[in-house]
Amino acid sequence: MIPEVRASFNHSFDESQYKALLEDMKTRFDEPAGFRISETPVFINKETKEMIFSACEAIIEQIDQLDFYALREKYIPETLRSNTPLEDPHFLAIDFGICAGADGKLVPQLIELQAFPSLFLYQNYLGAAYRKFYPAVPVDRFDYLFGDMTATAYLEKMRKVILGPQPKEQVILLELFPEKQKTRIDFWATKKALGIEVVCATKILKEGRQLFYEKDGKKVPIRRIYNRVIQDDLLQYPDLQLPFRFNEDLDVNWISHPDWFNLISKSIMPMLQHEYIPTSYYLDKRPEGLDLENYVLKPL
Repeated sequence: MIPEVRASFNHSFDESQYKALLEDMKTRFDEPAGFRISETPVFINKETKEMIFSACEAIIEQIDQLDFYALREKYIPETLRSNTPLEDPHFLAIDFGICAGADGKLVPQLIELQAFPSLFLYQNYLGAAYRKFYPAVPVDRFDYLFGDMTATAYLEKMRKVILGPQPKEQVILLELFPEKQKTRIDFWATKKALGIEVVCATKILKEGRQLFYEKDGKKVPIRRIYNRVIQDDLLQYPDLQLPFRFNEDLDVNWISHPDWFNLISKSIMPMLQHEYIPTSYYLDKRPEGLDLENYVLKPL
């Protein structure tokens, strides 16, 4: 998108820089990433950034008009649905692909929308690592954070959202079999940055409405859960017996409420309209004669 920057970076690229980045990552998090790391950052020009921001603002404005309590009743199965207050989602991850428009011009197109954590602490590390290990990155012109946000301020904001007023010992990152997840490097990055424990959902202890985890042979109360469990994953283990249900009334604060994944990540894209949002339909309301070969089916 910025030919002169790309040409300069490619010309100066050295495989040893990439290997040094990977080695630093492995040393810092005690294992390599479970997925391929790009050899290069993507350099986005100002015009593309403004197009993406325009779409994000439109999405947020439209989301703000929706009745999510009504949508919860309509789209979340009763076996998964919670009756506890939703509150506002703590996160909104909006993913775009860069596509060629009808005139050949590169434009963003929405491909994923979720009120669920992404690789937030790993991304903070990776952005800084690109700047550290690649001298060709023009750090005076490009950053991986927006506005006046610094890496320190970003980390503090994440700390405030995830920990809230609770001591870090009473906050956990919850996942199902975290050591098997391809995205686990973000779990270790989160633990390293915030000092919270990564706990498998099968290891939780429940007493009444209270949840606990064990650390150093002691039972520790859980007050806040930074939830990374995608409930669809539970369906892969039909015989799995957890000590609690995600939709029951528990004495914990969810970061974020489990219902938000089903509501925003799965249910609302056909309701959104913008030139950078591909048209989508609920399957039972699709137009007659729609060429399904050019669509992706996303189960609710």
